[in-house]
Amino acid sequence: MKKLAITLITLVSLVGFSATAQEIKEAPKTQKVYFSCAMDCHDCEQKLGDELRFTKGVKDLKVDYATETIFVEFKTAKTDKSKIVAAIEKKEYQPKEITEEDYKKLTTKE
Repeated sequence: MKKLAITLITLVSLVGFSATAQEIKEAPKTQKVYFSCAMDCHDCEQKLGDELRFTKGVKDLKVDYATETIFVEFKTAKTDKSKIVAAIEKKEYQPKEITEEDYKKLTTKE
């Protein structure tokens, strides 16, 4: 009887731990954000890229002068969208958030 109780307690503990680990795994670790942002030249692209590249938590980055777009993927544990916007505004640019679909339309060459 004692062995059965110990076995049941162990089994319940393992199932509970497994569910908790799965919930943690499902939490999004990164977020993608897209902006349109007026840029006058390639130096603008470079300036924004340099600022965003060194923003804590930025994982992937594409700044494109030709399409006047910015794509940023960042780690949600290290930063958030408002800090990305603040980094862009720090360089005196006005970002306008756009959808992923709009971003693809702007950056896809037909």
